[in-house]
Amino acid sequence: MNQKRQNLTTIVLLTGLPALLIRFGIVWETGFDGLYGQDAYYYFEQGREIALSLEHRGQDSIGYPALLALMITAFGVRPEIAQLVGLTMGSLTPVLVSLLGWVLTKRFAVALISGLLVGLLPYHIRSSIVIMSDVPALFWLTGGVLCGIRYLQHPTWKCGLASVVLFTLATITRYISALAFLPVLAYAVVSGRRPPWRHIVAGSAVGLLIALPELQHMELHIPSLFIAQAWHPLNALRSEFVTPDGLLSYPWPVALMDIRTLGGWSFLNPIWAACSLIGLWVLRKDPPLLAFTGIWLLGLFGFLAGLPLVNPRYLMPLTVPLSLCCAVGLVFVHDHIDRKATGLRVGVGVTLLAGLLGLTMGSSRTIGEVIDRKACEMEAVAWIEHNIPVEGSLIIAFDMAHAAQRYTHHRVVHLHEIDADTLAVPTGDTPGLYLIWNEAHAGRIAKRHPGTDDVIPRFAGNYSWLRDRMRHTTLANICDWEVIKLNTP
Repeated sequence: MNQKRQNLTTIVLLTGLPALLIRFGIVWETGFDGLYGQDAYYYFEQGREIALSLEHRGQDSIGYPALLALMITAFGVRPEIAQLVGLTMGSLTPVLVSLLGWVLTKRFAVALISGLLVGLLPYHIRSSIVIMSDVPALFWLTGGVLCGIRYLQHPTWKCGLASVVLFTLATITRYISALAFLPVLAYAVVSGRRPPWRHIVAGSAVGLLIALPELQHMELHIPSLFIAQAWHPLNALRSEFVTPDGLLSYPWPVALMDIRTLGGWSFLNPIWAACSLIGLWVLRKDPPLLAFTGIWLLGLFGFLAGLPLVNPRYLMPLTVPLSLCCAVGLVFVHDHIDRKATGLRVGVGVTLLAGLLGLTMGSSRTIGEVIDRKACEMEAVAWIEHNIPVEGSLIIAFDMAHAAQRYTHHRVVHLHEIDADTLAVPTGDTPGLYLIWNEAHAGRIAKRHPGTDDVIPRFAGNYSWLRDRMRHTTLANICDWEVIKLNTP
């Protein structure tokens, strides 16, 4: 018992501490506050609104904004406070993955490697430092799976209740998390473990009670599901779509794009992806574990491949079973390598070193994209503050409207919010109305196919009005954006 406790303590320290130091170290070094792009600002604003009004009127699910609202209520309305959610949960998720590896295999090396790998994955690090729902959802999901497997092995009401609560929190944070129940079910079936019906009924009741606010929210804001409404199995073989998000076009079909993303430098990179395939092959000798990882991978990947988009954020839940398979594969290679074959051992060592260097390179590139985007936003903000008068000016913005609203003192509206029929446009060369956008990006969005409950109904019309009926005077080009003074022709 003491040896087991010592192993678990070692696993927790060796997986959690590096993950924490990496994530907090990046934020400390760069000064990044968690806000960039559009979604991060949106989530922060929704969290602040819930904290102030105790109502959720946003379009996204309630789980993550409600969590931000709790932090904001307790510690203040600052983006760094909201960022702490991802930093903390991102640092703890590798610990949960390693504990899951221990519960499933009882092998110290498998548990340690799987947790370390998740903690070092470039996209997981990136998602941890940004105010975004992916890492919190993965934290709840992994905890739910861990407690679920533990319950099946040693049924107690504490593990069962914890699993239900964590699964529900994961689902109301990101809906796709609900599919992670499938591998737990597969493990139960193959291992011959059957929970009592009274436990299933009681757990379902608890889950529904926790999810009730989100179920009520979905009745009013169905756009939370608008991507899922376009799901079709044949989407996996397609590469071009017209969606509520605009025209989406990829060089390869969706299924291949998802595979390329998972095996790319922002996720596992080719070396660890190959180890995952080896591990999956090794698991054929352990039917319950093979069912667990196989259903997790096939179930979630099959659903994601049917969506009409490729988004690395959606692939995050797959990192857990892939990391477990990778750890199993690495341990298998270590156990079966010929100790006398010096050349082979050196080759394996060099390959693994290349894999670690690949994680470093992928992190530098993936996190660098976020930091560079933030730098562009702040450059545009500085230009606005120094060159556009506050009084009597209105800025129409697309793609960086949230940043302009957050960091400037100007009146800023989103492109889809303006009403062209009532907007006063200056004549001649008179200043007063400005536009900041990337016209090509806006044009792709304008080709969108609105859903049943369109949240930006005037986007296409406003884009055409701004492009064709206004006189443009370009004032500056900042990164990918044009800053334009608008006047009537």
